[in-house]
This record gives sequence, structure tokens and C-alpha cells, in this order.
Amino acid sequence: FGPCGIFAGLLLAQMGFKPIILERGTEVRQRTKDTWGLWRKSVLNPESNVQFGEGGAGTFSDGKLYSQIKDPKFLGRKVLHEFVKAGAPEEILYVSKPHIGTFRLTGMVENMREQIRELGGEVRFQERVSDVLIEDGQLVGVQLASGETLHSRHVVLALGHSARDTFRMLHSRGVFMEAKP
Repeated sequence: FGPCGIFAGLLLAQMGFKPIILERGTEVRQRTKDTWGLWRKSVLNPESNVQFGEGGAGTFSDGKLYSQIKDPKFLGRKVLHEFVKAGAPEEILYVSKPHIGTFRLTGMVENMREQIRELGGEVRFQERVSDVLIEDGQLVGVQLASGETLHSRHVVLALGHSARDTFRMLHSRGVFMEAKP
């Protein structure tokens, strides 16, 4: 779950749901070590790197936030307020080009994860969804690479752009997808 995934999990937990968050990669501190290992020593962990792991690719974008000028419902404000509650500087609420920074983002992601757990949610690392379970055209759960099955009629996939194997699986199962505009 990237920043979008952890934020979605946090919103669900705040609404009283008990989300089970499945993160393909490792927790953010280990992921940071793995990413630096790739950049400094050319050692790639295929499941824990810039693309995969807690915090998503945004964790290594140096914490730049983009304008919400085309956000007529001001939904982006909710994100910024949650970031401040998780440890971002309050100035991101009013500066024109807000910036958090990668090192501060790491702690924020951990804080958001802990809040999800405090609200009754669950976070699992190194768990890859290998299949979606569909019966009579309806989603009924997910199959994990470990062999475990989780039954649910509601699944939020915050894949980012690099989970090509997951996109292929979804396509093969007939799940409708379209590119962002």
C-alpha cells in the first residue's frame, strides 16, 4: 500500500471498518535499507525496493506534494490534514509548493500504520495477492501467494504502476480496467 493505500486503510479504519492491509513488500524502515542497498550496492530485493513496500514509490519522491487547485471538493485537504496529524510540518497546509521530505515521510507512514492498528485494522507485510476470487460475477475474496484465502466482498487495490503481474492477473480474470486520463 503506497501513500494512497495507507491513506485508504486509515480512512476505512477511521470510518469504523477493520481493514486488513496486505503489503507486498516490507515495512518502511526495512524497505529504506533495501532501497539504499540497491542504489549503493546494486543489490535488488524484487519485493522490497523503490516500487514495492510500505509507503509506495511516493516515499522516495522526496516528499513533494502537488497542488490541489483542481480539487473542487477539497478532498486533498483531508490528505494534508492527516499528514500533519501523522507528523508532517503544519506549513504543508498553506505553502504554495508543500514538501515533507523522504526521511520525515518514513515516520509518518509508521504513525499512520500504528493508527490503523489502534483502530482495529491489521497490517501484514510480505503478503502478495495472487488471485481475486469471483463467483457469479461478484468478488468474494482474494487468494494470497502463501495459499491463504481471505473472504470479502470489498477490496481496495492500491497497486501503483509497477505491479504488472497483478494487472495481468486482474485482466485474465476479466476485471475491467482503464488508464487514467
